[in-house]
Amino acid sequence: MSDKRHRRKRTSLKKRKKQVRLYLLLLLCLIVGTALVMTLILYRKNRAPEEEPRKESENVPARPENIPPEITETPEEEPVPTAPEYTASLQETDIYTFLQGPKAWGMRADWSGSWCRDYLAGQEFSVFGCGLCNLANLYGTLTDHDCSPLDMFYYAKEVSNYTPVSGVGAIDWTELKQTLHTVGIECELRNKDDTYEEFQKNVLVSGTVIALISSYNDSTYWQDVEGHYVNLWLYDQETDTVLLADSGNPEHNRQRIPLRYVYDALKTGAAYQYLAVTGVDKNADTWQHNGIHTVWQKPAYYAAKTEGLQYDVQEPSVSQTGRLSMPPYVKVETAYTEEARPGTIRYVQQNILSGREENYFYADYWDPLPNGDTECYAASISMALSYIGIARTAGTIVAEGRLVEQPGAEKITPSFQEGIDNFLNGGGTYSPVVLHIKPYAGRAAGNEHWVVISGKVSDDTYRILDPIDAEHGYTWDAVIHDTQMYYWDGCEDSIYEVYQYKLP
Repeated sequence: MSDKRHRRKRTSLKKRKKQVRLYLLLLLCLIVGTALVMTLILYRKNRAPEEEPRKESENVPARPENIPPEITETPEEEPVPTAPEYTASLQETDIYTFLQGPKAWGMRADWSGSWCRDYLAGQEFSVFGCGLCNLANLYGTLTDHDCSPLDMFYYAKEVSNYTPVSGVGAIDWTELKQTLHTVGIECELRNKDDTYEEFQKNVLVSGTVIALISSYNDSTYWQDVEGHYVNLWLYDQETDTVLLADSGNPEHNRQRIPLRYVYDALKTGAAYQYLAVTGVDKNADTWQHNGIHTVWQKPAYYAAKTEGLQYDVQEPSVSQTGRLSMPPYVKVETAYTEEARPGTIRYVQQNILSGREENYFYADYWDPLPNGDTECYAASISMALSYIGIARTAGTIVAEGRLVEQPGAEKITPSFQEGIDNFLNGGGTYSPVVLHIKPYAGRAAGNEHWVVISGKVSDDTYRILDPIDAEHGYTWDAVIHDTQMYYWDGCEDSIYEVYQYKLP
């Protein structure tokens, strides 16, 4: 029994030892397992979460946090194009739109002027002046000063490479840019944009452009035009139209037209198709021209920019006389009238014109003569007398022997300066000054001419009323020093005689 008990004890002891080892093994596994779990937890806690695999069959948009940074960044939006500050506040009445031709001047269209007949570099201004009209438009609209197209002709010659010669008078692109630079208007020369949308944007952000058009490229709006500069203003995105300054056609001028007409007609055969203004600095204007010093038809809304300016002139039309805005502020009547009203000069034209709308020849002023071809003296005396209220026609003066003495007034022969002083300060009792000049550039060498002074433009510049209406028009300006007269394009004459009439 003892052996059996002994064996049972040993068996029991072995079982307990096995259990103890098992418990220890389980405890060790628990400790190791716990350590592994803790390590895994800490590891997962300190690492970035893994992306969940995306099922191919699901069309689930990627979450914002999963989109790469270069995709999630919002691209910069292009600024909405707008008109520049220097044109944003302009109204249509602020825009200058000069006309260049005799058709416009003959009908006394607003913005037309006597410069159309000025004979420059072997040709009339009307033939080549579109670019110069556009330059004057920009200068008058964008700066604190203004000028006539004729002023711009002489200025461009001075400050750019512009060298007009007979048959070639038009100003070129580079000369346009050079001239604008000197008056503080920055610009770029550009070719036709590849798309119409690009052109629309560029016209808008420029504010104004000078475009070269040709009916050879498109004749929708312009016909029979080989090449012509036009000026575009105030582009309207809603209507896709611009205000057109077209110096060559009074019916086109100041009309709103589709911008597309211009784009289609751009002259692609030229080196450039348009000039875009890119900036304006009024303080950089080195010219600072002080006004329009020639005869022109100003619109009712025009206001001279230079304080105290007296040289902007509304030339009278056939139906309505206008007072010249220079001392002594006379009126010039170009319609026929039997009366002679004090303070008004009855204009007497000696030559008959054909094929021109502007024609102020009246046979009644020349009866019994058929015309006044060689009678500049009689025409000038008749005009001078009419200012002081004496209605003597040129035909009567000739018929009675072309006498210097005329009834109703005293004839005097002052010096030129004395005569001007009488005219300006005599209260209407002295006639305009009548000048006998020789030789006269408008006639063959050695010939002479008679003209009348109708006003004083500046210290040494005077407005001439010419009985001959030719290429320079019936009125023009001359610089006079003592007995010498300088006018047109470098012409010089001597003053031989000065006549004037005085009321008793």
